[in-house]
Amino acid sequence: MISSRSALLSRASAHLSRVSRSLAAKAGSDELPVKEVAAHGSPVTIHPYFEITDMHLATPIMDEILALAASDPSIIHYGWVRDGNRHLFRGVHLPDDSTLACYFAGLTPLIQKLTDNAAKLEKFVVHGPASKFMESISNADVYMTSQEREVKEEVESSDLWPDVYEEVDDGYFSKIKVGDMSAKNSLVTMHPHYKIHDWDQAQPIVQALIEVSAREPGCIFYSWHMSGDTLICREGFIDGESAIKHLSEVGQLKDTLVDGPASLDRIEVHGPTAEIEKLKVRSNALRKLGSSVEFFEEHCQLEK
Repeated sequence: MISSRSALLSRASAHLSRVSRSLAAKAGSDELPVKEVAAHGSPVTIHPYFEITDMHLATPIMDEILALAASDPSIIHYGWVRDGNRHLFRGVHLPDDSTLACYFAGLTPLIQKLTDNAAKLEKFVVHGPASKFMESISNADVYMTSQEREVKEEVESSDLWPDVYEEVDDGYFSKIKVGDMSAKNSLVTMHPHYKIHDWDQAQPIVQALIEVSAREPGCIFYSWHMSGDTLICREGFIDGESAIKHLSEVGQLKDTLVDGPASLDRIEVHGPTAEIEKLKVRSNALRKLGSSVEFFEEHCQLEK
């Protein structure tokens, strides 16, 4: 257990924030840069999952996490969604090296504060490109004192360090641009989790799914990530209607994927309550999966 962890992490957070701004300034900007994601660029999603034990104590800390995301110019969508007492903070972060380190450094002590007072951390995951995340954190090491590096190393070996899922080569597309409000208050994301039995057989099916999804106007990002034998698809849609159409379009391909090369473990669906209700009522594909589907509905959801 890290002694005085919250205080030390707060100091490390402040230091990393200074580092990130220094890196941004060296890149030729006095402000933290906001970058547009090109069609081939893939955002980073950072998802801590919590079991809330005291909502009264948790709420102000959850608001602090919202405020942190609101202050980061490279986060384009953020908010809390929930499944009963399980809460998930979902942030869609543009892949910017300098701001990613800053955001993670600020988020870590808030996660510790929440788990110290009102929640249990169920899991903490980052979906790629993982190299961007790891590089941004590693680059900050050279600016740290030995004590700050020691704190960071302790965090890396604790529950506060996320499981990082690497992006599959050529396994993504993104249509996200800064200022695009097409999914304002309606963004739905789906996250099917598979166990891979034969990657050589699965890979061409994965590529076919990317190609089909890229042609759908309502699908704004789509990517595949692996850790060990776990394969996760990260799918973003402008609304529930677009997600329903997508499930209909790719049904045969997904049946082929789970007919040998892989097996479906579960699927998470995140989004505003009104959009989630459309999927619950109208999606035959999700209804057939029954208890394998976990719906996380809007608790507090904001978008820039």
